[in-house]
Amino acid sequence: MSGGQKYDLVIQNGSYVYGSRTFHIHLCIKDGKIMDIINAKMPVPRTEEIYDASRKEIMPGLIDPHVHFNLRVGENTSVDDFKTGSIAAAYGGITTFFDFTDVINGGEHQLEEFVQRRKREAQESVVNAQLHLAVAEPDITPSELVHQAIKHKLRSIKVFTTYSSSGRMTNDGYLYELLRATRGTKITVMVHAENDDIIEFNKRRYIEEENLSLNKLLMINTDFTEKEAVLRVCQMAVDAKSTVYIAHVSSGKTVKRVNECFGPYLGKNIFLETAPHYLYLNDTFLKGDDAHLYTCLPPLREERDRMLLREQLLNGLVNTIGTDHCPFTREMKEEHKDNLLEIPYGLPGVELSFSLLYNLMMLEQSSLTIEDLYSLFSTTPAKVFGYYPMKGTLFPGSDADITIYDPEHYWKVGPDTLHMNTDYTPYDGMMLRGRVDATICGGQFVLRNKELVERYVQSVEQPEKNLEEETGETNA
Repeated sequence: MSGGQKYDLVIQNGSYVYGSRTFHIHLCIKDGKIMDIINAKMPVPRTEEIYDASRKEIMPGLIDPHVHFNLRVGENTSVDDFKTGSIAAAYGGITTFFDFTDVINGGEHQLEEFVQRRKREAQESVVNAQLHLAVAEPDITPSELVHQAIKHKLRSIKVFTTYSSSGRMTNDGYLYELLRATRGTKITVMVHAENDDIIEFNKRRYIEEENLSLNKLLMINTDFTEKEAVLRVCQMAVDAKSTVYIAHVSSGKTVKRVNECFGPYLGKNIFLETAPHYLYLNDTFLKGDDAHLYTCLPPLREERDRMLLREQLLNGLVNTIGTDHCPFTREMKEEHKDNLLEIPYGLPGVELSFSLLYNLMMLEQSSLTIEDLYSLFSTTPAKVFGYYPMKGTLFPGSDADITIYDPEHYWKVGPDTLHMNTDYTPYDGMMLRGRVDATICGGQFVLRNKELVERYVQSVEQPEKNLEEETGETNA
């Protein structure tokens, strides 16, 4: 660095994979930005602080495009708020996450109220917080809705093709016009895609039989209800010449069919997200005494479908990993364990997502590479939602959002080894290789040497961060 100036922080001697090669580097940071990348054979330059990353992986800060903190669903609220959820995210190496506004059905006044309320809640976060604008059928035209999203510095609009019974569904007409309205803008439409008519028809059958046990989920929210809706939405996006992001794809059959029908568009203007629980868990968990602890929508699929989803991931046909983190306690789940209409749906996962996929990469004959993980967890979501190259890469000039991973740390998963605000994990007892060693946002440590930095431990009652005026972020 010229003029005798010093860096604020140098991360020394870390491993960084680029192309087919592994480089050992010093990563140099100043004023919250990555300034230089230096070969580790060179002396460490002048700096205020050095962090030793020897034998550890340096990667672009991880992005979780899909979490639900402090989500109000009926009488229940997900038990991680923006403070506890973001702390768990930091332990998982997440430097940026995307949550949602409440679902908007009214006009601009309601939109303003819902956006500002969630931004205030997001100020509690210890890492970067972003919002998707969630709508059903608002009293706002699609073109005006896009204008409002841009006005509030949001990059995406979330809709549902199901949940008509709770007033959250968007009809196909509004969705198609919304896709047309986003063409040529920086707004991406995110869709929870399932066929509502078939789901409601299937549901009525079991209501009439008074058989609402949880193992009926697979007969109600079938793999076909997902596949049909995803294909329909993809066709709309292709016709509208716009970008669509399909949330939490649960079925390998869905991914396979999307590739068959829309292969040239996949990863260009059609993006598929899946979640770790669909890659690791199957429907047998919905048949035991603890079935209520594994309820999510879409539901866990049969083993052949799970393995097919893994195969599609390894073939590069899944674009991102979002956790759909929506945690409830055992007690909250158990209260409605015999009634699929009342149970709160969702699984915790924000802290474990990268470690789970890293271990999937390490499995024998896996074709996943560490660069694939960079893409799934950082580069692609940054591009889809308009933050690349400020995020999603380690280029000089990018934000100093960095995850450092210790691949030689072996540990056993359990509620006592995690930091989420729930009292169970679907992965209890699993042995994992590797753990996040440090999480850095804007050049500042949030997690250091696998421990939360003290200023965040002490700031629970008095959060010091404000939403950034330009991007709508909460910065650590």
